[in-house]
Amino acid sequence: TSGVVDLLPSKLLLLPIPPRAVEMRGNALVITPTKRASKPQVQIPRKFRVGAGAGLVMPSADHLSNNIGFLTSLTGEIAFSDQLALTLEGGYAGVSFKGTVYDEGLGLPPEKSPGDDFKLKYFEAEEGVKPIFQLTGGMRYWLRARHKLSPYVGIGYAIQWHPGFELKLEKEATTELATLARPVSLLDINAGLRYRFLPHWYWQTGAVYQFKLEANQPGIPRFFGLKSSVLFEF
Repeated sequence: TSGVVDLLPSKLLLLPIPPRAVEMRGNALVITPTKRASKPQVQIPRKFRVGAGAGLVMPSADHLSNNIGFLTSLTGEIAFSDQLALTLEGGYAGVSFKGTVYDEGLGLPPEKSPGDDFKLKYFEAEEGVKPIFQLTGGMRYWLRARHKLSPYVGIGYAIQWHPGFELKLEKEATTELATLARPVSLLDINAGLRYRFLPHWYWQTGAVYQFKLEANQPGIPRFFGLKSSVLFEF
């Protein structure tokens, strides 16, 4: 073995290899990988749901009592995925209340006292309820959306219109209140559960909390609510 090693050259000889030209035929096909420009993805609605519902609504403000009412609504949902949907809702509410402090910030006109010795003890809606029209738009997200029972959370923007009504004051006095000059803006936060009881039918129920975005805007500052609705999906 040592004799063979002794015969090997002590230095490695590098032999130059002449470059060879590569000829391309005229009809040769050359494929060069290119990077495709990414296009912005547009969310396309996948499903639609429509329905109707009802519930309870409770206006909240300082010095208000017996504050409860009803709510009826028409609901629409535009689903972009199993979890995410745009929600639209139009509703009518009738709320009752009894106030002990005449606060113009609630949307009441400037108080006109019948006399110096008159002291207001309470005020309430003459017909029993104060009407409110509301339009709400927002987004809703469902967890475990493919299951029959799935919780959801949502956030939205609500606009309320307060038409005129009759306000009953102490000593059987009644005053006519005009419609508020502009609608009231509120932030809408909601959460609840959805249950699929048929392939295309859902029952949905949850809690709602709304509050005014502008504290100085006339109108009831806060609303709590519980509502349920039935929706059909297509």
